[in-house]
Amino acid sequence: MIDSLTYVVAGLLLLTAVWRLPSAFRGGSRRTLWGVFAAFATAWLLKTPLVDGLVSRTGVNDLSSLLKHTVAIVGICSLLLYATAMYGSARHEGPAPRDVRVARFVMRVAVKASFATVCAMAALFFFAIDRSRPTEHFLTGHAGDLGLTLYMGVLYLYMGSAAAVCAYQWGNAARRARRSLLRTGLTLMAAAMCLAVLYALLRTAYLAAVTVTPPTAGFAALQETVTDAVQLVLFPLLVLGVAVPATQAAVNRWRALRALADLHPLWSALARAVPDHVLDPPSALLPGRRCAPALNRCRDLLRLTAPVEVRLHRCATEVRDALRDLRHYVPDDLIDRAAAVAGAEGHHGARARATAEAYWIGCALAAKAAGERPSRPAAGFTSGADGNPDGEVAWLRAVACAHRRLDLDAVRSLAAVRPLARPEATA
Repeated sequence: MIDSLTYVVAGLLLLTAVWRLPSAFRGGSRRTLWGVFAAFATAWLLKTPLVDGLVSRTGVNDLSSLLKHTVAIVGICSLLLYATAMYGSARHEGPAPRDVRVARFVMRVAVKASFATVCAMAALFFFAIDRSRPTEHFLTGHAGDLGLTLYMGVLYLYMGSAAAVCAYQWGNAARRARRSLLRTGLTLMAAAMCLAVLYALLRTAYLAAVTVTPPTAGFAALQETVTDAVQLVLFPLLVLGVAVPATQAAVNRWRALRALADLHPLWSALARAVPDHVLDPPSALLPGRRCAPALNRCRDLLRLTAPVEVRLHRCATEVRDALRDLRHYVPDDLIDRAAAVAGAEGHHGARARATAEAYWIGCALAAKAAGERPSRPAAGFTSGADGNPDGEVAWLRAVACAHRRLDLDAVRSLAAVRPLARPEATA
Protein backbone atom coordinates (compact mmCIF):
# COMPACT_ATOMS: atom_id res chain seq x y z
CA MET A 1 0.00 0.00 0.00
CA ILE A 2 2.77 2.42 0.98
CA ASP A 3 4.71 1.60 -2.19
CA SER A 4 1.64 2.33 -4.34
CA LEU A 5 1.06 5.66 -2.60
CA THR A 6 4.73 6.49 -3.10
CA TYR A 7 4.21 6.27 -6.85
CA VAL A 8 1.09 8.42 -6.54
CA VAL A 9 2.85 11.20 -4.61
CA ALA A 10 5.87 11.03 -6.93
CA GLY A 11 3.55 11.37 -9.91
CA LEU A 12 1.72 14.30 -8.30
CA LEU A 13 4.98 16.15 -7.66
CA LEU A 14 6.21 15.35 -11.16
CA LEU A 15 3.00 16.68 -12.73
CA THR A 16 3.30 19.86 -10.65
CA ALA A 17 6.89 20.33 -11.83
CA VAL A 18 5.84 19.83 -15.46
CA TRP A 19 2.90 22.22 -15.01
CA ARG A 20 5.24 24.88 -13.68
CA LEU A 21 7.97 24.22 -16.24
CA PRO A 22 7.38 27.52 -18.14
CA SER A 23 8.23 29.43 -14.95
CA ALA A 24 11.68 27.82 -14.98
CA PHE A 25 12.58 30.11 -17.89
CA ARG A 26 11.23 33.31 -16.31
CA GLY A 27 13.56 33.63 -13.35
CA GLY A 28 12.78 35.03 -9.92
CA SER A 29 10.71 33.30 -7.25
CA ARG A 30 8.69 31.35 -9.84
CA ARG A 31 11.82 29.55 -11.03
CA THR A 32 12.70 28.79 -7.40
CA LEU A 33 9.26 27.29 -6.82
CA TRP A 34 9.63 25.12 -9.91
CA GLY A 35 12.98 23.93 -8.51
CA VAL A 36 11.23 22.93 -5.29
CA PHE A 37 8.84 20.56 -7.03
CA ALA A 38 11.41 19.27 -9.51
CA ALA A 39 13.75 18.34 -6.64
CA PHE A 40 11.03 16.78 -4.49
CA ALA A 41 9.67 14.83 -7.47
CA THR A 42 13.17 13.43 -8.11
CA ALA A 43 13.58 12.55 -4.43
CA TRP A 44 10.27 10.69 -4.37
CA LEU A 45 11.11 8.84 -7.59
CA LEU A 46 14.29 7.66 -5.87
CA LYS A 47 12.08 6.24 -3.11
CA THR A 48 10.14 4.05 -5.51
CA PRO A 49 11.22 0.38 -5.72
CA LEU A 50 11.72 0.65 -9.48
CA VAL A 51 14.21 3.54 -9.41
CA ASP A 52 15.82 2.26 -6.20
CA GLY A 53 16.48 -1.06 -7.95
CA LEU A 54 18.06 0.70 -10.93
CA VAL A 55 20.40 2.73 -8.69
CA SER A 56 21.39 -0.39 -6.73
CA ARG A 57 22.90 -1.83 -9.91
CA THR A 58 25.79 0.66 -9.52
CA GLY A 59 27.17 -1.64 -6.82
CA VAL A 60 27.22 1.10 -4.14
CA ASN A 61 24.99 -0.06 -1.30
CA ASP A 62 22.30 2.43 -0.23
CA LEU A 63 23.42 4.99 -2.84
CA SER A 64 19.80 5.83 -3.65
CA SER A 65 19.33 7.02 -0.05
CA LEU A 66 22.26 9.45 -0.32
CA LEU A 67 21.00 10.71 -3.68
CA LYS A 68 17.46 11.02 -2.35
CA HIS A 69 18.58 12.99 0.71
CA THR A 70 20.88 15.25 -1.35
CA VAL A 71 18.14 16.09 -3.83
CA ALA A 72 15.71 16.65 -0.95
CA ILE A 73 18.12 19.17 0.57
CA VAL A 74 18.24 21.00 -2.76
CA GLY A 75 14.44 21.12 -2.70
CA ILE A 76 14.35 22.28 0.91
CA CYS A 77 16.90 25.00 0.17
CA SER A 78 14.79 26.17 -2.78
CA LEU A 79 11.73 26.15 -0.56
CA LEU A 80 13.55 28.26 2.02
CA LEU A 81 14.61 30.78 -0.61
CA TYR A 82 11.08 30.93 -2.00
CA ALA A 83 9.48 31.35 1.42
CA THR A 84 11.84 34.12 2.48
CA ALA A 85 12.38 35.99 -0.79
CA MET A 86 9.29 38.20 -0.54
CA TYR A 87 10.09 39.13 3.06
CA GLY A 88 13.84 39.61 2.87
CA SER A 89 13.60 41.95 -0.12
CA ALA A 90 10.87 44.13 1.44
CA ARG A 91 11.77 47.69 2.38
CA HIS A 92 10.66 49.17 5.69
CA GLU A 93 11.05 52.54 7.30
CA GLY A 94 12.73 52.22 10.66
CA PRO A 95 13.51 48.88 12.31
CA ALA A 96 12.44 45.89 10.23
CA PRO A 97 9.85 43.51 11.72
CA ARG A 98 11.09 40.24 13.19
CA ASP A 99 9.87 38.06 10.32
CA VAL A 100 11.74 40.29 7.85
CA ARG A 101 14.93 40.04 9.90
CA VAL A 102 14.56 36.26 10.05
CA ALA A 103 14.00 36.11 6.29
CA ARG A 104 17.08 38.19 5.52
CA PHE A 105 19.24 36.06 7.77
CA VAL A 106 17.95 32.83 6.22
CA MET A 107 18.54 34.15 2.70
CA ARG A 108 22.18 34.86 3.58
CA VAL A 109 22.92 31.44 5.08
CA ALA A 110 20.53 29.04 3.27
CA VAL A 111 22.81 28.02 0.40
CA LYS A 112 25.91 27.79 2.59
CA ALA A 113 24.08 25.73 5.21
CA SER A 114 22.69 23.41 2.54
CA PHE A 115 26.12 22.86 0.99
CA ALA A 116 27.68 22.17 4.41
CA THR A 117 24.88 19.71 5.22
CA VAL A 118 25.40 17.77 1.98
CA CYS A 119 29.17 17.61 2.53
CA ALA A 120 28.76 16.40 6.12
CA MET A 121 26.22 13.76 5.09
CA ALA A 122 28.40 12.51 2.22
CA ALA A 123 31.41 12.16 4.55
CA LEU A 124 29.36 10.26 7.13
CA PHE A 125 27.76 8.07 4.45
CA PHE A 126 31.06 6.87 2.98
CA PHE A 127 33.23 6.77 6.13
CA ALA A 128 31.02 6.37 9.23
CA ILE A 129 28.26 3.94 8.19
CA ASP A 130 28.90 0.24 7.75
CA ARG A 131 27.46 -0.49 4.31
CA SER A 132 29.22 -3.76 3.68
CA ARG A 133 25.88 -5.47 3.14
CA PRO A 134 22.88 -4.18 1.15
CA THR A 135 19.76 -3.31 3.15
CA GLU A 136 16.12 -3.29 2.18
CA HIS A 137 15.55 -0.03 4.02
CA PHE A 138 18.34 2.41 4.87
CA LEU A 139 17.04 3.58 8.26
CA THR A 140 15.85 0.29 9.73
CA GLY A 141 18.69 -1.68 8.12
CA HIS A 142 21.32 0.39 9.93
CA ALA A 143 19.34 1.05 13.13
CA GLY A 144 21.63 1.32 16.15
CA ASP A 145 24.65 2.33 14.03
CA LEU A 146 26.20 5.50 15.49
CA GLY A 147 27.23 6.63 12.02
CA LEU A 148 23.62 6.42 10.85
CA THR A 149 22.48 8.40 13.90
CA LEU A 150 24.92 11.18 13.07
CA TYR A 151 24.05 11.07 9.36
CA MET A 152 20.30 11.23 9.85
CA GLY A 153 20.68 13.66 12.74
CA VAL A 154 22.36 16.16 10.41
CA LEU A 155 19.60 15.67 7.84
CA TYR A 156 16.74 16.01 10.30
CA LEU A 157 18.29 19.03 12.01
CA TYR A 158 18.48 20.78 8.65
CA MET A 159 15.02 19.62 7.58
CA GLY A 160 13.30 20.52 10.85
CA SER A 161 14.95 23.95 11.04
CA ALA A 162 14.09 24.82 7.44
CA ALA A 163 10.50 23.60 7.82
CA ALA A 164 10.09 25.61 11.04
CA VAL A 165 11.27 28.78 9.26
CA CYS A 166 8.87 28.19 6.35
CA ALA A 167 5.97 27.48 8.72
CA TYR A 168 6.74 30.68 10.63
CA GLN A 169 6.91 32.83 7.49
CA TRP A 170 3.82 31.38 5.85
CA GLY A 171 1.86 31.45 9.10
CA ASN A 172 2.59 35.17 9.48
CA ALA A 173 1.70 35.79 5.85
CA ALA A 174 -1.58 33.87 6.22
CA ARG A 175 -2.65 36.07 9.13
CA ARG A 176 -2.04 39.20 7.06
CA ALA A 177 -3.53 37.94 3.78
CA ARG A 178 -6.72 39.70 2.72
CA ARG A 179 -7.82 37.42 -0.12
CA SER A 180 -9.43 34.22 1.10
CA LEU A 181 -7.80 31.97 -1.52
CA LEU A 182 -4.34 33.32 -0.72
CA ARG A 183 -4.96 32.94 3.00
CA THR A 184 -6.16 29.36 2.50
CA GLY A 185 -3.13 28.46 0.37
CA LEU A 186 -0.66 29.94 2.86
CA THR A 187 -2.39 28.13 5.73
CA LEU A 188 -2.12 24.79 3.92
CA MET A 189 1.54 25.42 3.16
CA ALA A 190 2.22 26.33 6.80
CA ALA A 191 0.40 23.16 7.91
CA ALA A 192 2.55 21.09 5.54
CA MET A 193 5.68 22.56 7.10
CA CYS A 194 4.37 21.78 10.58
CA LEU A 195 4.01 18.17 9.47
CA ALA A 196 7.61 18.29 8.19
CA VAL A 197 8.78 19.44 11.62
CA LEU A 198 6.75 16.62 13.20
CA TYR A 199 8.31 14.12 10.79
CA ALA A 200 11.83 15.27 11.69
CA LEU A 201 11.07 15.08 15.42
CA LEU A 202 9.57 11.57 15.18
CA ARG A 203 12.51 10.25 13.17
CA THR A 204 15.03 11.91 15.51
CA ALA A 205 13.33 10.41 18.56
CA TYR A 206 13.35 6.97 16.93
CA LEU A 207 17.04 7.24 16.08
CA ALA A 208 17.90 8.27 19.62
CA ALA A 209 15.92 5.35 21.03
CA VAL A 210 17.34 2.65 18.74
CA THR A 211 20.91 3.84 19.27
CA VAL A 212 20.56 2.98 22.94
CA THR A 213 18.30 -0.10 22.65
CA PRO A 214 17.87 -2.32 19.57
CA PRO A 215 14.30 -1.95 18.25
CA THR A 216 11.83 -4.77 17.96
CA ALA A 217 10.50 -5.63 14.53
CA GLY A 218 7.05 -4.40 15.49
CA PHE A 219 8.30 -1.05 16.79
CA ALA A 220 10.43 -0.48 13.68
CA ALA A 221 7.49 -1.28 11.43
CA LEU A 222 5.20 1.03 13.43
CA GLN A 223 7.51 4.04 13.22
CA GLU A 224 8.01 3.41 9.52
CA THR A 225 4.26 3.34 8.92
CA VAL A 226 3.61 6.49 10.99
CA THR A 227 6.41 8.58 9.52
CA ASP A 228 5.65 7.47 5.97
CA ALA A 229 2.01 8.41 6.51
CA VAL A 230 3.11 11.88 7.66
CA GLN A 231 5.15 12.24 4.46
CA LEU A 232 2.29 11.01 2.30
CA VAL A 233 0.08 13.77 3.73
CA LEU A 234 2.78 16.45 3.82
CA PHE A 235 3.63 16.70 0.14
CA PRO A 236 0.09 16.65 -1.31
CA LEU A 237 -0.78 19.33 1.26
CA LEU A 238 2.13 21.44 0.03
CA VAL A 239 1.10 20.97 -3.61
CA LEU A 240 -2.48 21.90 -2.77
CA GLY A 241 -1.36 24.95 -0.79
CA VAL A 242 0.72 26.24 -3.70
CA ALA A 243 -2.06 25.51 -6.20
CA VAL A 244 -4.91 27.21 -4.30
CA PRO A 245 -3.67 30.83 -4.74
CA ALA A 246 -3.01 30.06 -8.41
CA THR A 247 -6.71 29.33 -8.82
CA GLN A 248 -7.36 33.01 -8.12
CA ALA A 249 -5.58 33.87 -11.36
CA ALA A 250 -7.69 31.28 -13.18
CA VAL A 251 -10.85 32.73 -11.64
CA ASN A 252 -9.79 36.24 -12.67
CA ARG A 253 -9.13 35.11 -16.24
CA TRP A 254 -12.51 33.38 -16.40
CA ARG A 255 -14.28 36.50 -15.14
CA ALA A 256 -12.41 38.66 -17.63
CA LEU A 257 -13.37 36.28 -20.45
CA ARG A 258 -17.04 36.42 -19.43
CA ALA A 259 -16.91 40.22 -19.36
CA LEU A 260 -15.23 40.25 -22.77
CA ALA A 261 -17.95 37.96 -24.14
CA ASP A 262 -20.65 40.29 -22.79
CA LEU A 263 -18.99 43.32 -24.38
CA HIS A 264 -18.27 41.66 -27.71
CA PRO A 265 -21.58 42.47 -29.54
CA LEU A 266 -21.37 46.15 -28.57
CA TRP A 267 -17.64 46.34 -29.30
CA SER A 268 -18.10 44.63 -32.65
CA ALA A 269 -20.82 47.06 -33.71
CA LEU A 270 -18.74 50.07 -32.72
CA ALA A 271 -15.54 48.65 -34.22
CA ARG A 272 -17.18 48.26 -37.61
CA ALA A 273 -18.71 51.73 -37.44
CA VAL A 274 -15.55 53.48 -36.18
CA PRO A 275 -12.62 51.22 -37.15
CA ASP A 276 -9.88 53.79 -36.63
CA HIS A 277 -9.70 53.13 -32.86
CA VAL A 278 -9.54 49.33 -33.06
CA LEU A 279 -6.22 47.52 -32.86
CA ASP A 280 -7.56 44.10 -33.92
CA PRO A 281 -10.69 44.42 -36.08
CA PRO A 282 -13.59 42.00 -35.60
CA SER A 283 -13.34 38.72 -37.47
CA ALA A 284 -15.24 38.42 -40.73
CA LEU A 285 -15.00 34.75 -41.65
CA LEU A 286 -17.61 33.04 -43.86
CA PRO A 287 -19.75 36.14 -44.56
CA GLY A 288 -23.40 35.37 -45.11
CA ARG A 289 -23.28 31.91 -43.50
CA ARG A 290 -25.54 31.11 -40.56
CA CYS A 291 -22.61 29.91 -38.48
CA ALA A 292 -20.54 33.04 -39.18
CA PRO A 293 -21.60 35.14 -36.13
CA ALA A 294 -20.82 32.37 -33.61
CA LEU A 295 -17.58 31.44 -35.37
CA ASN A 296 -16.34 35.02 -35.52
CA ARG A 297 -17.32 35.63 -31.91
CA CYS A 298 -15.35 32.59 -30.74
CA ARG A 299 -12.35 33.60 -32.83
CA ASP A 300 -12.34 37.11 -31.34
CA LEU A 301 -12.72 35.88 -27.78
CA LEU A 302 -10.01 33.22 -28.06
CA ARG A 303 -7.32 35.35 -29.64
CA LEU A 304 -3.89 34.83 -28.09
CA THR A 305 -2.46 38.23 -29.03
CA ALA A 306 -2.52 39.33 -25.37
CA PRO A 307 -3.74 38.07 -21.97
CA VAL A 308 -7.50 38.20 -21.61
CA GLU A 309 -7.30 40.88 -18.89
CA VAL A 310 -5.32 43.13 -21.25
CA ARG A 311 -7.78 42.50 -24.09
CA LEU A 312 -10.69 43.36 -21.80
CA HIS A 313 -9.11 46.67 -20.81
CA ARG A 314 -8.36 47.42 -24.48
CA CYS A 315 -11.93 46.55 -25.45
CA ALA A 316 -13.34 49.01 -22.91
CA THR A 317 -10.95 51.71 -24.12
CA GLU A 318 -11.87 51.13 -27.76
CA VAL A 319 -15.59 51.32 -26.94
CA ARG A 320 -15.11 54.64 -25.18
CA ASP A 321 -12.98 56.03 -28.02
CA ALA A 322 -15.62 55.01 -30.57
CA LEU A 323 -18.37 56.66 -28.52
CA ARG A 324 -16.32 59.84 -28.39
CA ASP A 325 -16.31 59.97 -32.21
CA LEU A 326 -20.01 59.15 -32.49
CA ARG A 327 -20.89 62.23 -30.43
CA HIS A 328 -20.55 64.23 -33.65
CA TYR A 329 -23.34 62.30 -35.40
CA VAL A 330 -26.25 62.94 -33.01
CA PRO A 331 -28.07 66.00 -31.64
CA ASP A 332 -27.12 67.38 -28.26
CA ASP A 333 -30.45 66.55 -26.60
CA LEU A 334 -30.45 62.89 -27.66
CA ILE A 335 -29.29 61.54 -24.30
CA ASP A 336 -32.12 63.37 -22.52
CA ARG A 337 -34.72 62.02 -24.96
CA ALA A 338 -33.20 58.54 -24.63
CA ALA A 339 -33.50 58.79 -20.85
CA ALA A 340 -37.18 59.73 -21.24
CA VAL A 341 -37.77 56.66 -23.42
CA ALA A 342 -36.00 54.44 -20.87
CA GLY A 343 -38.16 55.86 -18.10
CA ALA A 344 -41.30 55.33 -20.17
CA GLU A 345 -40.34 51.66 -20.50
CA GLY A 346 -40.37 51.34 -16.72
CA HIS A 347 -36.63 51.35 -16.08
CA HIS A 348 -35.32 53.09 -12.99
CA GLY A 349 -31.96 54.04 -11.50
CA ALA A 350 -28.81 52.56 -12.99
CA ARG A 351 -30.79 50.36 -15.37
CA ALA A 352 -32.55 53.43 -16.79
CA ARG A 353 -29.20 55.19 -17.32
CA ALA A 354 -27.70 52.11 -18.99
CA THR A 355 -30.76 51.79 -21.26
CA ALA A 356 -30.52 55.47 -22.15
CA GLU A 357 -26.90 55.05 -23.15
CA ALA A 358 -27.82 51.99 -25.22
CA TYR A 359 -30.50 54.00 -27.08
CA TRP A 360 -28.00 56.79 -27.61
CA ILE A 361 -25.51 54.30 -29.10
CA GLY A 362 -28.18 52.72 -31.30
CA CYS A 363 -29.17 56.11 -32.69
CA ALA A 364 -25.57 57.16 -33.24
CA LEU A 365 -24.80 53.94 -35.11
CA ALA A 366 -27.93 54.39 -37.22
CA ALA A 367 -26.94 57.94 -38.09
CA LYS A 368 -23.43 56.86 -39.01
CA ALA A 369 -24.76 54.00 -41.14
CA ALA A 370 -27.21 56.35 -42.90
CA GLY A 371 -24.33 58.48 -44.13
CA GLU A 372 -24.66 61.43 -41.73
CA ARG A 373 -21.61 63.67 -41.78
CA PRO A 374 -19.85 64.54 -38.50
CA SER A 375 -20.41 68.24 -38.99
CA ARG A 376 -22.31 69.10 -35.82
CA PRO A 377 -20.59 69.87 -32.46
CA ALA A 378 -20.01 66.96 -30.09
CA ALA A 379 -23.24 66.03 -28.34
CA GLY A 380 -23.48 65.90 -24.58
CA PHE A 381 -22.96 62.41 -23.25
CA THR A 382 -22.45 61.57 -19.57
CA SER A 383 -21.38 58.01 -18.78
CA GLY A 384 -22.63 56.17 -15.73
CA ALA A 385 -19.20 54.63 -15.04
CA ASP A 386 -17.49 55.63 -11.81
CA GLY A 387 -14.03 56.26 -13.29
CA ASN A 388 -12.13 53.14 -12.21
CA PRO A 389 -11.36 50.28 -14.64
CA ASP A 390 -13.53 47.71 -12.87
CA GLY A 391 -16.43 50.14 -12.67
CA GLU A 392 -15.96 51.04 -16.32
CA VAL A 393 -16.17 47.42 -17.43
CA ALA A 394 -19.16 46.72 -15.18
CA TRP A 395 -21.01 49.74 -16.56
CA LEU A 396 -20.25 48.91 -20.19
CA ARG A 397 -21.51 45.36 -19.60
CA ALA A 398 -24.80 46.82 -18.37
CA VAL A 399 -24.98 49.07 -21.44
CA ALA A 400 -24.14 46.15 -23.74
CA CYS A 401 -26.90 44.09 -22.15
CA ALA A 402 -29.40 46.90 -22.68
CA HIS A 403 -28.15 47.39 -26.24
CA ARG A 404 -29.08 43.81 -27.11
CA ARG A 405 -32.66 44.37 -25.90
CA LEU A 406 -33.47 47.72 -27.51
CA ASP A 407 -36.96 48.49 -28.81
CA LEU A 408 -36.31 49.05 -32.51
CA ASP A 409 -39.35 51.26 -32.94
CA ALA A 410 -38.07 53.54 -30.18
CA VAL A 411 -34.65 53.68 -31.82
CA ARG A 412 -36.21 54.61 -35.18
CA SER A 413 -38.22 57.32 -33.53
CA LEU A 414 -35.21 58.76 -31.75
CA ALA A 415 -32.87 58.49 -34.72
CA ALA A 416 -35.38 59.48 -37.39
CA VAL A 417 -33.53 57.16 -39.75
CA ARG A 418 -35.15 54.49 -41.94
CA PRO A 419 -34.66 51.69 -42.54
CA LEU A 420 -32.81 50.59 -39.41
CA ALA A 421 -31.41 47.11 -38.86
CA ARG A 422 -31.25 45.41 -35.52
CA PRO A 423 -28.32 46.53 -33.33
CA GLU A 424 -26.93 43.00 -33.39
CA ALA A 425 -26.90 43.00 -37.17
CA THR A 426 -24.76 46.13 -37.23
CA ALA A 427 -22.17 44.04 -35.40
